[in-house]
Amino acid sequence: MTDFLTLALCFLITLSTHSALAEAPSWPTGLYSNNEQVWQAAEDKGESKPHWEFVFEPLSDGVSLRMINQTKSATHDFLIRHQDASHAIIESNQGECYADLTQNPELPSFFTRLDFDPTACGWPITDAPGRQTVQLSETSLLTGAVSDTTLDPTFFGRSKGIAARRARHFGGWFVLDESERDGNAVGRDAVFVRGLSLHTEGDRNELILPSGESIGIEVELAQLTYQNTGAAILKLALYRKGESRAFTYVWTSTDADRIGINLRWLQVGLTVSD
Repeated sequence: MTDFLTLALCFLITLSTHSALAEAPSWPTGLYSNNEQVWQAAEDKGESKPHWEFVFEPLSDGVSLRMINQTKSATHDFLIRHQDASHAIIESNQGECYADLTQNPELPSFFTRLDFDPTACGWPITDAPGRQTVQLSETSLLTGAVSDTTLDPTFFGRSKGIAARRARHFGGWFVLDESERDGNAVGRDAVFVRGLSLHTEGDRNELILPSGESIGIEVELAQLTYQNTGAAILKLALYRKGESRAFTYVWTSTDADRIGINLRWLQVGLTVSD
């Protein structure tokens, strides 16, 4: 009898554990950005897209979300807490939105989906009226009106709604050798500078010497789609400060862990850091 009760208790504990695990959805972490949509709209010479960034931090019962509208320099903070296997609450300082929660929806690349009325919590992305959706995966985020939000499988930047990609972070260095650029600078030592930090969603930084002096060059790292073939690429580009067109760039596969460029007078090297 004792053995039977012990087995029954173990079964109930196991069942309870599996039930709890089933109720806990998968939430993303890190920075997501729709930089490619912004870039693609400019390439297509169509209607401009607002530039959004989404920063997720884990909570014991959900995730915190900071939404940054870079176009308007506006920030919105939310807490997303799961209630059970099919419901969640989206909280803000304006109120609460009650969301239907779906795990492993029809679109296999997304592992968690929320559908909700955005009014009560002040959800800021409402390009079309009605219920909104947020679909999440380890690499992508898709949000907008339920009736008009789709992911473009070839040209990520042409997805409907707001399509954001999770950023990968790189660290690196640059070398400036003035003697290779300016014949009058012969005899100057090359300067090696560590501490570059860029992510793959259009992050752009100015190159600064240890003295605090700018060299007048900016470096950008971005995952984009090559327009002629639809191939996804990771692009490293150099700009003269204040200009919107790169004067040189290189590209590689999106899963590359290293990327660099050598102009002799200027070298830049980056290595993945996460």
